[in-house]
Amino acid sequence: MSQTRGRRRGAVALVIAVVAVASAAIGILLTRTSQEEPLPVPKPSPTATALPDRPGTVLLQLKDSAGKAVVNLLLGGEPAEHAGSSLTLPPGLLIPTPGVIPLESTPESADTLAAKNGVSTLLLVRVDATLTLDRLALAGLVESVHGITIDAGLGTLTLDGVSAADYATSLKPGEDESVRQERARAVIIQALRGLPETDESMRQLLASLGSLARTTATNDELVPLLAQVHADALSGNMLKGDLPVTVVTSGATDAVVVDDAAARAMIERIFPTDLLTTGETPLPRVVLESAGASAGYLLKTRRDLTDSGIAVIDGGTSLIPLKVSRVLISAGIPRSRDLGFSIADSLSLPASSVRASDGAPVDVILRLGADEGLTP
Repeated sequence: MSQTRGRRRGAVALVIAVVAVASAAIGILLTRTSQEEPLPVPKPSPTATALPDRPGTVLLQLKDSAGKAVVNLLLGGEPAEHAGSSLTLPPGLLIPTPGVIPLESTPESADTLAAKNGVSTLLLVRVDATLTLDRLALAGLVESVHGITIDAGLGTLTLDGVSAADYATSLKPGEDESVRQERARAVIIQALRGLPETDESMRQLLASLGSLARTTATNDELVPLLAQVHADALSGNMLKGDLPVTVVTSGATDAVVVDDAAARAMIERIFPTDLLTTGETPLPRVVLESAGASAGYLLKTRRDLTDSGIAVIDGGTSLIPLKVSRVLISAGIPRSRDLGFSIADSLSLPASSVRASDGAPVDVILRLGADEGLTP
């Protein structure tokens, strides 16, 4: 009996030691001085992973002639009442990588997983793979299915590869972005309907696209995902949605942020088997709210967090100003708890500032108050 208890004490001690080391490492990253060079954020490369038990999701990106991902469509999901979903994400959507960039710029990023991990972390939805096609790759895909015919409102259009690529990615002067997005969705759905029926033919098609198509998945992972969205498109019963967003900066491409409540309700409805909860996002996630902090304090805190590999989501302004910042965590989730206490330590906040949230923060909600004087 004493030996059994000894082993249990040893196991508990080992777990505590591992958690302490992980917490200390995060704290060190967040508390380095301003004179130190920021540590580089790791740039992951695609790796083979086990295929999901779920139907799976694919983020399909279409690039224009300038190399921007002007069309971004999240495909997949399979609620009982329909076959699959398609969710349009605007090109100016600001995503964490962990630094914030527009979704249209992800093909230019050195981080090959920028779009996949950024969208997943921002929207709390699992993304199994991205497939990015330039105009020639899209043209080749359409040619491989012998062209497509789409409903253009006043009649039908039959398009070959080049005309389909132009139709999907071009934006005419004065034309609203939503018009291009709807055209692109029509082209993509019709191209998916024409995909080959066998796995071997699907592999040959992917091979024919060559370097013009970039993916975060291996062929063994991508083929069943494409087979699923092919079946969804053929069903004629896909749910369509446009991500609810708020414009923050107008320009050639509007910079937009997610309308959290409306977006969450939509994603829960059309991707119910792909939702992520606390601690499951690819990047550690902190929702940063202003609760009386100065603009400079907010900016410095955001920079320190992102430099440490943490995705910072703008939480707006808290309804109640605080003299001392508050850190809300999910107490039962180790990543949330450890990250919350490390952030509090880096900001020289008392342990009492870390509290369990009544909601479900992923992984931490940081309400930054007017306490910059506490920071060394």
